[in-house]
Amino acid sequence: WWRELLKKLAFTAAGHLGSVLAAKQSGW
Repeated sequence: WWRELLKKLAFTAAGHLGSVLAAKQSGW
């Protein structure tokens, strides 16, 4: 079950990183 948890964690981290990068590009 920890693999599913890890996958979900990685997916969440990737989404967060993407929003951070988008914010930086928009001038934050």
